[in-house]
Amino acid sequence: MPFDPADPADPDNWSGGDYELLVRYAPADQALLERAYQAVWQVTGRDATAGDGVVRLPGGHRVVCHSGPVLDEDGTGWLYFGVPLGALGRIDPRVCGYPTEDGHSFAWRRPLDDWLASVAFRLLEPVPFRAALIGFEVFTDLYLNLADGEPIEGYARLADRYSGIVLSGPPPIYHPANR
Repeated sequence: MPFDPADPADPDNWSGGDYELLVRYAPADQALLERAYQAVWQVTGRDATAGDGVVRLPGGHRVVCHSGPVLDEDGTGWLYFGVPLGALGRIDPRVCGYPTEDGHSFAWRRPLDDWLASVAFRLLEPVPFRAALIGFEVFTDLYLNLADGEPIEGYARLADRYSGIVLSGPPPIYHPANR
């Protein structure tokens, strides 16, 4: 029986970390984050139950995904939408080994990055935000590359970005990853 990257019951689909869209809302509250959470379901066309679901990627493949809102003590809200590398590796063998065996990851990452950027742009109307990050485990990348207290928007100024960033503008702009 072939592996199904859209099977939420297969634990291997959830392995390897997540390729993510992380949207920052500040200030935020639970009501705003719930609206954002519902909007990401609609924008991605995700079939979902609770935080997990299945989404159709631009190439037509269906894969497991998950999302959820997080509210920090300081009133900053985050909307997380992720696709696990385990599922992505089942539809494209170039994913296997990423990020330790990066090789030519832009070949598979760029279409996924561009789709996630389009999701972010479509979220701007129903639930406006200032910035969103796109890439592998972007929370980690954000904290490793920005000084304490530096706003997320500063990420766009980095010469070497492993993650892309969408800024709300005006006008809205997408700075793709360049590494």
